[in-house]
Amino acid sequence: MTTLLRRLDQAAMLIAVFAIAMIMFCVSLDAVLRYAFNAPLRWSFELVRYYLMVVGIYFAVSGTLARGDHVSITLFRDMFPKKLRNWLDILWCMVAAVVFAFLVYGTWHNVTDAWENRDFIPGYFLWPSWLSHLAIPLGCALLVLRLVHHSITLAISGDDPDFEEHGEPHE
Repeated sequence: MTTLLRRLDQAAMLIAVFAIAMIMFCVSLDAVLRYAFNAPLRWSFELVRYYLMVVGIYFAVSGTLARGDHVSITLFRDMFPKKLRNWLDILWCMVAAVVFAFLVYGTWHNVTDAWENRDFIPGYFLWPSWLSHLAIPLGCALLVLRLVHHSITLAISGDDPDFEEHGEPHE
């Protein structure tokens, strides 16, 4: 399970990096075409706003957590003994997993409703709205898996080698 989760995180992060690179490309190309040739890409803002930004954010959430790169306030946490820290980490991970599971459930309904109703986002093109919503439940589901796996690993072994502490150097 650890290897599968690591590969899913890597694949999701690769997709997120590609989405961010595409944002940079679209925005740069639009700026050059707009100001140099007075010919903007009329669809670029919609592509960035409804698709690329969502993918760039939600597909990076699980991998960012595993690497210890989320904002973390550790003022009092670092004062606790390791065993207590582990149990507190298990507690907050399970609470976060429940919250994000509800988010997966609710946003998946948004995707299916948009699919069934054939909803489109108006703009230069008719953009399918279900595709815009899809990255949210997928990214959050991966985060739920990561949180549950981390909690179980901490409960069983007391340490999760796949999970970096906030502020530790990366490999």
